[in-house]
Amino acid sequence: MNKPADHQTRARALDTRQSFAVAAPAGSGKTGLLTQRILCLLAQVDEPEQILCMTFTRKAAAEMRHRLIDALVRAQHDDEPEDEYEKTNWKMARQVLARDKAQNWQLIAAPNRLRILTIDSFCRKLASQLVIESGFGELPEPVEHPDVYYRMAIHDLLSNVESNAPLGDALGELLIHLDNDMARLESLLLRMLAKREQWLPHILASQASRNHSAREDLEAAAKNLIEETLCEVTELLIGRASDIALLADYAAQNLLESSEVSVITECLGLNELPEARHEQVPLWLGLAELLLIKSGHWRKTINKKAGFPTKKDSVSPDIADARKAAWAELCQW
Repeated sequence: MNKPADHQTRARALDTRQSFAVAAPAGSGKTGLLTQRILCLLAQVDEPEQILCMTFTRKAAAEMRHRLIDALVRAQHDDEPEDEYEKTNWKMARQVLARDKAQNWQLIAAPNRLRILTIDSFCRKLASQLVIESGFGELPEPVEHPDVYYRMAIHDLLSNVESNAPLGDALGELLIHLDNDMARLESLLLRMLAKREQWLPHILASQASRNHSAREDLEAAAKNLIEETLCEVTELLIGRASDIALLADYAAQNLLESSEVSVITECLGLNELPEARHEQVPLWLGLAELLLIKSGHWRKTINKKAGFPTKKDSVSPDIADARKAAWAELCQW
């Protein structure tokens, strides 16, 4: 059987006297190579616990342990495999079995002696061994589905909503922003807790600093996000910028004349797309109201409520026809 083109590089990576960083696409055999390297190490150490293998997920850790034990089980048979990779595994595993017998490891019967951990479990193990130094105290066991605990924490928090303390005032203000929708607030907090590593460090850092506040940091981040999004929208609409501005100005005039309440009226006098700055958000909201429906899809039909009266209701019927034709053309874009 032909050897892979990089077989020499793979062989080098099995030299346990050196360290290697292996980069390769999915399915190219990285896990198999790591399995062989661990087999090489097992044939040399006094105890299997001297080898530490870390992965990102529990699934990957379980797969690695399964591969190693499977290799040892297969190596108990005297028939040498024909496949080049399997043959290499078989030879290495035979050496490990000899070491296992000499040291009385009994790895096949006790696979948990293989220290194959996720990064999280390794860090947790360290913290539990250094209780005083880590400052964590006794650590609870991690869970696969933490939503039930998130909800318990959220319900405990929301029980303070009617209190006169600053926390109650803050929750009340947050509810106002969410139209007093308690279920919506709970859903928001649930999503935030699931991604707390993304925002909690910023909150803690601001509390430790006298020069910055969390509000300033969050508002700056929101401003940057808004302006980045507006830049993307501008690039998408720039090809029909003048047409969009013309239709928005026309709709705003009609809505003001008919005393209709709409954010589209912010677009009065518009002759080009607004600048991609957060100060221009009211104009962008007016455009969004004009161009999109509530689901976020493009508005296909227009009427008087959107600032496009019928021909008979318009002061300038010819202009009304022209603007509706322009809208129809824009929808085909």
